[in-house]
Amino acid sequence: MKIKLYVLIICFFFLVESSVAQHQKELIDSIKLQLKHKLSDSLRIQYLSDLCWYYRRIHVDSALNYGKKANELAKKTNETLGEAQSYNDLGIIYADIGKYDTALNYYRRALSIRKRINDSIRIGALYSKIGLVYQNTYNLDSALHYNIEALKIFEKKKIMPYILHSKNNIANIFRGLRQYEKALKQHLSISKLRDSIGDKDGLIDSYGNIANLYALLHHKKAEQYYKLSIQLAEENEKMYRLGALYNNYAGWLKDRGVYKKALKLFLKSKKIREAEKNDLGITSCLINIGSLQLLNRNVKDSYSAIVKAKSIATNIKSKDQLSEVYEILSRLKMYQREIDSANYYFLQHSKIQEQIYGGDVAEVMARTEIKYQTEKKEKELLQTKADKAITELKLNKQKQFSYSLIASIGVLILLGYSFIQRNRRKHILAIAKEKEVGLQAIIQAEEKERSRIARELHDGVVQQIGSVILKSRNVLGKLKVLDKPESKALLKNLEDSNQELRNISHQMMPRALNELGIIPAIYDLLDGSLGQLSIHNSFEHFNIEKRLLQKVEITIYRVIQELVHNIIKHSKATEVSVQLFKTGGTIILIVEDNGVGIAEENTKKGIGLLNISSRLDMVNGQVNFEPSPNSGTLVTIKIPC
Repeated sequence: MKIKLYVLIICFFFLVESSVAQHQKELIDSIKLQLKHKLSDSLRIQYLSDLCWYYRRIHVDSALNYGKKANELAKKTNETLGEAQSYNDLGIIYADIGKYDTALNYYRRALSIRKRINDSIRIGALYSKIGLVYQNTYNLDSALHYNIEALKIFEKKKIMPYILHSKNNIANIFRGLRQYEKALKQHLSISKLRDSIGDKDGLIDSYGNIANLYALLHHKKAEQYYKLSIQLAEENEKMYRLGALYNNYAGWLKDRGVYKKALKLFLKSKKIREAEKNDLGITSCLINIGSLQLLNRNVKDSYSAIVKAKSIATNIKSKDQLSEVYEILSRLKMYQREIDSANYYFLQHSKIQEQIYGGDVAEVMARTEIKYQTEKKEKELLQTKADKAITELKLNKQKQFSYSLIASIGVLILLGYSFIQRNRRKHILAIAKEKEVGLQAIIQAEEKERSRIARELHDGVVQQIGSVILKSRNVLGKLKVLDKPESKALLKNLEDSNQELRNISHQMMPRALNELGIIPAIYDLLDGSLGQLSIHNSFEHFNIEKRLLQKVEITIYRVIQELVHNIIKHSKATEVSVQLFKTGGTIILIVEDNGVGIAEENTKKGIGLLNISSRLDMVNGQVNFEPSPNSGTLVTIKIPC
């Protein structure tokens, strides 16, 4: 019965991997097809970068080839953003395969460009990646420094998934310093927050980290969390995560004497990591296999695995793994009664341990953490003072309001509004309420219809046209007319129509708005519209910590969409700035461009501008158009919340 179940599990994984691989292949084929067409430099760079990313888990050499092509074209055409992105992608791939010096080189080039254009979020992301490289090579003081710098940026921008990612990395650094209780407390806290925001990818990491820490603390809860993380990775088809999870769970089983099952999982993990060309992961598996074989007294197999591990660890400069290798070699030589060799390897192990855990490193890290905590407390103190000042201001305003209210009541009593006037006011309010309800129903119906049409376009027409393209290509190929101009023109028209329908579907009801909220949706909207036209754009937001009401988010998104459309169509702008923030009980949206401006008489005529006013009426919002200091247009929108 157990054998049958094992076979079924293997079959399931094979089917999942085949399905994912087929989907990846279709995406890659589609992008390659687009590259055959005449494209703008920026779009061609984007497609090459996409191929670099999709090949990352399939074929490393191909990924590097496309990443370098994107980089060469970006430098040749002075596409600064494309150059930064290609450096970033190449850095990730070299880090994946354990070539950390090369990865750092590319990350630093990307960082230089991001700093030059003041792209703070991506600067934070690069700090995080550089910190991870230092963490994997056990330069823990540098790792902590860069992760704290990343955390400062993400806390300032209030981007919760990135904040949790940085805190996760810092907790792992504490684990590397053997501060297990401190690391466990932080990982448990992070897992609760990730669970509350539905971050399943993050939960896989959190559960795995918690399991590793419980294992180091010799606590029986380790197995519970290993199984939780593996189950979540399998359910969400995160196959590349399973390499580390199988390896770590097998280590737990090995320490409890379950050698047969542990060896199977080590070999399974090693196979996954070899397919990924993950040198760091392969070395970890080889070390564990060597240690297990030594426990089983299989000296030959143990020595073979450890020698391979030593070669890779030396090549990728993994201090921690090299330390483990020397420790196992020392035990091997002791078992073979080669005392001099055993002492030599133990001495090498001790030297590396001193480098990693020595007092100097710990002291530097302690100073770094204290500095961060001090800065954080200073900011909290300033915030407390600011809150106190705001509270006092509110109290003064409340007093003024009270005096005004008393005076108003006196005036009302003196004037003595009649019964007829009160009824008239009620009647006017009722009409306004009825108008608002009607307008709200119309807009809600419009959004619902947009969502339905977008769904039907994407799941119906787009898929059908995609199928027609594939069938047409097969038929034309069989008829040997695929290379004729008429056939190419036909296929190009079909592909362009399919892409146009995809774009329309996305514009009608963007997925980012429904799933992630207004902040990621605005980033997506600006990148997908202005970014494609090389119109420099920036987006700043603050004090928007939670999801807004659905109707407010939809209103903000549609207003920005309409304004961006007008900017592209009429303004001739080269720069666009968007700001979204909440102050008091009001959400404020500011959209500014440096275009030709808008005539005052046109602010009340256009259909698009009337549509903006109608939508804002539904949420009691206000809009104001005025000339920008940069000779363009400044639009300010206020929505009560």
